[in-house]
Formats: sequence, structure tokens, C-alpha cells
Amino acid sequence: PTRPYSITMVSITSGAVTVVSAADLSECTELHSLRNLYLKPISRLVIVVTMPTLKIPGVTVSNWEIMERLKAMVAPDQFTHLKVEKSTLDLLTFDAEADSKTTLTKFLIKLDGKVIKLGNFAEPLRVRAARKKIPFPKKNDWNKFFRESNETNENKPGERPDTIYINHLPTKRFVENENDTKPSELVLKDVFSTFGEVRAVDIPSNDIYRDRIQMLEEAKKGNKENSTSVVAPVMPQQPVFKTFSKGSSIYFDCYIQYMDYAGFSKAMRAFKNKKLLYLIEEEKGATAPIEVDFDKTQHLSEKNIKRRDRRRDRLIRSDAEEEEKRKKEHEEQSRKHEIEILEKRRRELLELAEVQDALKLKEQRRLMREEKRKKKREQKRLVIKQKMEREKKIADLTESMKKQQKEEATILVIELLKRIAKRKQEEEIAEARRQAEILLRKQIEEKQRKLDEEKAKEEQLKKKRIHELDDEEEELKKRLKKIIMEKKEREKSKKEVYAKSKHTINSKSASSKFNSNKRR
Repeated sequence: PTRPYSITMVSITSGAVTVVSAADLSECTELHSLRNLYLKPISRLVIVVTMPTLKIPGVTVSNWEIMERLKAMVAPDQFTHLKVEKSTLDLLTFDAEADSKTTLTKFLIKLDGKVIKLGNFAEPLRVRAARKKIPFPKKNDWNKFFRESNETNENKPGERPDTIYINHLPTKRFVENENDTKPSELVLKDVFSTFGEVRAVDIPSNDIYRDRIQMLEEAKKGNKENSTSVVAPVMPQQPVFKTFSKGSSIYFDCYIQYMDYAGFSKAMRAFKNKKLLYLIEEEKGATAPIEVDFDKTQHLSEKNIKRRDRRRDRLIRSDAEEEEKRKKEHEEQSRKHEIEILEKRRRELLELAEVQDALKLKEQRRLMREEKRKKKREQKRLVIKQKMEREKKIADLTESMKKQQKEEATILVIELLKRIAKRKQEEEIAEARRQAEILLRKQIEEKQRKLDEEKAKEEQLKKKRIHELDDEEEELKKRLKKIIMEKKEREKSKKEVYAKSKHTINSKSASSKFNSNKRR
């Protein structure tokens, strides 16, 4: 079936994305309608530009400028692909591709036999264009291969022309779910069953052991070719580095084996000079150049399948043994690590015990120092307390002495006044007052002298006390005068009794005065 409307295609070549336009889908053949997969013919041409024979010193030709001239010559159409394939002093060869065969014919008419004029050259550049033949195996090629080969058998699958090899298939178009990263053999078998019943398919990239199996095969071939040297097979744990198109998950290669020769032949004819087209929308599509060839390695033959299975089983056992060995080594390392940890812990505990002993000793020394400081503080507080008690006792004694002195002075004055009042009249009382004043002054001076020796501050206090005593003395004098006057009136009648008692009072007063002076 054909689609008569125009579409826009995206060509994926060598990992780069190029947007191109196609006239229609009339040249495409359907591969699988449900998956929007089609086969589109490859329209390639080779363009040869003849350089001028006369070379001007210092003048050069830009390949980019010539490419732009070629693009301008085919406008408004555009090249799907244009690059320099070969460059010499005489010729410049370009590899180009068109959207369709119709566009290719237009390009040949517009380019072949034309000239390009550059400003730096007087002689124009001649352009020749022709269709480019794309190498693809023919029926004679595989018939000759299987006829001349000594290891083939047309009765056994895989050893006859029934298997095709396809490389550079986009992985995204052959997955069951959008989230899958690996192509599905079921999808691949379903797509390629269009040409006939498929016996078996094989996707090497889906087999995690395939790279190592291939390395074993290459090593065995090397041993056969070079019998003098022994090459040991290399079995790396990690996959070897491969090219982007084959080793990456974007593209993959596969082997497809048909039940009969008819399906194989039909598929080879369908893929001749074709590329894969995926119809994204009604007017958008993506193309991928694929490489198709018949299987020359008997990949899906029974003996090769069994050989790969044996080697896979051997690798699986080897991996299991390696895994067991690694597991044991890991357990041994874990055990050694645990022993080291326990030993380290034991050393840490010993070091911790030593540190704890050192800390205990240090704490004991600290407690001893603290005890000494505490005793010193207690002694200091005791000394201060004793000093304060002494000061307090001194203050109390001083105060008691002051009170005692005041009381004694008062009693003495009273006794003197009484004695003067009793013994003499007003003249004698005055004389007694003068004597009392003299005595009091002497006492005050003596007390002031003692207080001055103890403290300078007590002088003012003594002076103040002297003034207070003077005031009290005046008041006492007044009171005494009053009492004397009252007593004179009362004692007139008791003159005889007082006369007898005066002698006793005078003797007692003299003895008390003598004792008081003696105590002072």
C-alpha cells in the first residue's frame, strides 16, 4: 500500500539527527503496519567537482563554499545527506543522498554537466553527478558461498541460505513496552514474519554472556591459526568496549532464520538498497540506515547453538564458582575484619582502663588539692571569725566600760553632792562642786588619754560625752539645789539625827572614794 500525501522524515545516521522532506510515500513498502514500520529506497548519488588546472599562488578553495553552491543549485529541494568523501588537488568527490528517486532524478538534471564559478578563479569548476551503486549481496553471491563451502549442508537449518543478519536496527522500535531498554525477540519475529515463517531469531546484545563467548571463539581461532604460540582465552568480568552503534542500547544487531528458502529470498529482495522508516505522525517519520547481509557464520545452525549453549553453561558455572570464591573470600575478609575490630576494641579497652586509672589518680590529686584549699579557707574563715569576735569583745568591753564609768561618775557626783549638801551649806556645796568638777575633769582627761592611745576616733566621742556630762551636771546641780532647799526645810527638825548620821556617811563616803580611786 502507498500513501499519496507528503511527509517530513527524520534521518538518523551515525548517531546524528537530520530533518529532511520527502515528496510522498509511493516508493515505500510496508514492513509492519501496526508498528508503523516501512522500507524506503536509498537514493544516493556521487558528485565529482573538477578543480581548475591553473593554480594561483595564495588562492584556496573552500569545501564548505562548494557545498553551499551545490545546495543552491538543487534548491528549492534539499539534500538529505551531503559530505566530502574524497578530496585531492584535481578532484573533489561528494557523497549525497536525496529523499526519493524522483528527487534524485531532479538532482542529476540540475547538477550533471553544470559548472560552478568562483570569484577567485577565472576557469569554472565542472560538476558531474551520477547514481551511486550501493553494495548488496545478490542471489549468486549466497549460492556461490554455500556451494563452495565445505562446512554447509542444505538439509540442516543454518547451514543453508535461510538466515539473514541485520545490523543497526533502532532498539526503540522493537520493544514490547516503552519502558523496556532491550529489544524483544517476539516483536522482532512478528515484524519479520511478513516475508515468511520465522524459525528462530537471535539478538546477541540480549545475551549477557555473548561477548565472552565470542572472545572464546576468537581465542580458539587464534590458537588454530597460530599453532606455535598458545593464547589463553581471556574472560573479563566486565564487557569489552564496543562501537557506539553495536554496543550501545540505541541500536542492535540480530539474526533471523526462516523456515524455508522462499522467506529468506523474499526478505533479501525486500531489504535490497532500503532503509528503515518509522512513521511518527501523518506527516512525520524517522529513518535509520540498516546493514543487511546473509549469514556467513552459520550462527543459528544446530552445532553453533549447542556450542554457544555449552560455553554459556561453562561460563555460568565458572561465574558461579567465581561468585562462590568471592563469597568465601568476602566471608574470610569479614571474619578477619571482625577479628581486627575485636582486637582493636580490646586494645581500646586496655587504653581506656589506663586512661581511667590516670583519671582516677588525677581526680585523687585534685581532691587532695581541693581538701587543702578547703582547709586553708576554713582556717582563714576561723581567723577572720576570731578576729571579729575579738573586735566585738573589745567593742563590748569598751561599751561596758563607758557605761560603768558613766554610772560610777553619776553615783560619785550624787554621793559628793549629797555629802556636800549634808555637810555644808551653800558655800560648802560650791566647794564640793568645784572639787567634783576637778575630779571629773581629771577622770575625763585620764579616760581621754587612754582612748586616744587606742583609737583617734574616740577623742571626739569623749569630748561629746564630756559635754553631755556637763549638761547633766548642770541639770543635777539644779535638781540638787532644789532638793537641798527642800531638805533644809525638812532637816531643820531633824538636825540632831543628821548630825549623828553625818559622821557615818562621811566615813563611808571617804572609804568608797578611796576604793574608787584605787580601782581607777
